[in-house]
Amino acid sequence: MSRTYKTNAGKLADAIRLDIENGVLKIGDKLPPERELSKVYGLSRTSVREGVRQLSVMGYVETKKNVGSFISSKHLSNSFGDNPIKQVFEKAPVLNLME
Repeated sequence: MSRTYKTNAGKLADAIRLDIENGVLKIGDKLPPERELSKVYGLSRTSVREGVRQLSVMGYVETKKNVGSFISSKHLSNSFGDNPIKQVFEKAPVLNLME
């Protein structure tokens, strides 16, 4: 029997991704700061930062240094299918994910 475990960062990325796909968050919307996301989701800032990084790799979020993270339209053309986070880790070079 195989079990799939999600990290806190993965759970946050899934939650935000679903909000984007369901229209709660729209292209161009700014995500709340890490500190606020940390409080809302009850996660460490490290987990929040990693979750936002995962969304960035998938094209859901674009982060601008010293400005914030914004919902991007790049995700509309991604080819990751039904389980985007899992497939990102399979397709993206590990060094890119670590940056």
